[in-house]
Amino acid sequence: KEHGMMSAAASLGMILMWDVDGGLGKIDKYMYSQEDYVKAGALLAVGILSAGVRNDCDPALALLSEHVESGTSSIKLGSVLGLGIAYAGTAREDLLELLVPIVADGATSNEICALTALSLGLIFVGSASEDLAATLLQVISERAEATDSSKMLKDNMLLRYLPLALGLVFLGRQEACEAVSESIKAIVESTVLCNVCTTALEACAYAGTGNVLKIQKFLALCGEQAPPSEQATASATTTAAEASTPVASRSASVPGTETPVDAMVDGETGPEANGTGSDAMDESPDHTPEQPRNNASPATPATPGTAPAGQAGSSPASPDSAAASSSREADGMAVAMQQSMAALGIAMISMQEEVGSSMAIRLCAHLLQYGSSAVRRTVPLMYGLLLISNPQVTAMETLSKLSHDSDAEVALTAILGLGLIGAGTNNSRVAGILRQLSSYYSKDLSMLFMVRISQGLLHAAKGLITMNPLHSERFLMNRVAMSGLLTVLYSAFDLKSSILGKYHFLLYMLSLTAKPRMLFCIDEEKLEPMGVNVRVGTAVDTVGQAGRPKSITGFQTHAAPVLLSAGERAELATEEYMPVTSSILEHVVIVKKNPDYVDDLEK
Repeated sequence: KEHGMMSAAASLGMILMWDVDGGLGKIDKYMYSQEDYVKAGALLAVGILSAGVRNDCDPALALLSEHVESGTSSIKLGSVLGLGIAYAGTAREDLLELLVPIVADGATSNEICALTALSLGLIFVGSASEDLAATLLQVISERAEATDSSKMLKDNMLLRYLPLALGLVFLGRQEACEAVSESIKAIVESTVLCNVCTTALEACAYAGTGNVLKIQKFLALCGEQAPPSEQATASATTTAAEASTPVASRSASVPGTETPVDAMVDGETGPEANGTGSDAMDESPDHTPEQPRNNASPATPATPGTAPAGQAGSSPASPDSAAASSSREADGMAVAMQQSMAALGIAMISMQEEVGSSMAIRLCAHLLQYGSSAVRRTVPLMYGLLLISNPQVTAMETLSKLSHDSDAEVALTAILGLGLIGAGTNNSRVAGILRQLSSYYSKDLSMLFMVRISQGLLHAAKGLITMNPLHSERFLMNRVAMSGLLTVLYSAFDLKSSILGKYHFLLYMLSLTAKPRMLFCIDEEKLEPMGVNVRVGTAVDTVGQAGRPKSITGFQTHAAPVLLSAGERAELATEEYMPVTSSILEHVVIVKKNPDYVDDLEK
């Protein structure tokens, strides 16, 4: 309920987004609430309201900076995240001085340390700031060596967001990250943690480049087999899943392959039919079920002074074996996180190029077939990133089948993937699938919550926005939009402890990604909207063709403003007006009269 109040108050920022002058007055009354969580939500709303807006008065900084040192963790969290969203991509040094002491303080709680580092990553996204990189490396090193609950390998928040924050600083900077990558290997003693940080850093640094060598490296990581101890844990998980599932076989084929994937069985209804009730929902990598009795793991033989696996309650286990077991579990969680980062890294690197994107989509079928459970849970997120706001039928069918998977985590990410591929499109087919899922999972609150989130994404801004971080006909990437999208995708690696837990407000990071998908034509002199006629049709690749080939096909003529869907292109219908800057017509285009234009009537 408390974190729900925070999200409810922050939702005002989404409703009033980009209207800084009119919105601040409506949010202001909640900033004086007696409830700390409502106040924290209002602070977060101020940041969301200001996302992507530059104001000379800096109202967001003035309102939020005074609460950064608050003694209440929720208020501190709201102000820090608000600053990260409001000033994403600005690389302001005054914000670095304000937030770095919070991250560097060893007494700071894990969640505040992780999310403050994330805010700094958003503010300095793609800047390759050496000062911030050194600070984050120091924090990672200190948290890795800690022996208490702040140890990085034992905390999902630190393990997920500290490497992401470091990666965001070098987003799209390619070779600029190599020095930091070598520093990680020298500073961080834990090999597993070093691999996690390096994978996140390289995935972000080479995002959108289409670098084939990095894709091959990440594919090799996805194909690695888990250590014997993890395989034993995985077998126990499978046994528990089979015990809680009434029917063992749930088969449906992935488009393009003949390999069965778990899907709905005819005649079964309700979440219990797929083992997605409370028993199956506990099968996350962080909360592995206990080993079945009389079936001890071969990787953990009994040691003198400890009881056999079948007699766990007869004598207490030694502290050394308990510590070793805890260490193995933490390492297993880190390896699963690294494989998830590597799988998503393939999509990140290949998303900007059309051919590379289609090849990565083909790879998804193979990863579903041969990958570990961590990789399979990430595949729907790969679809969501590769086809963001671009619903394709084959992807819809695959995600629809995965949404009935016997692994509850796969089903959850598949439902989120459906929302991402249809984000802001009002696609009727995706809407129909989500309606069916809402009735199918009507008794499973976690699944139903995710269905509602996906429905909200699908109908975002009544179908007038896109979440695609690529623009200028996929030629350029908006790093700020990409950083917001990556934050949500990294949170989805373990939905139960993040979005389905008490951190559902991280979904508001999508405010950085949302942008109108309309084409506006504006007069050069008065900067007022103009109803210029434009043709909108399917884009045609004209690279290397001689003369002036047609750049669109199957076009219709409309008066601006006009909506542009994925794969569509616009061009001016007549030569009366010409664009001032680029020939690419997207978003806001300044046009001017063509001095050489002669009307047909005058001829």
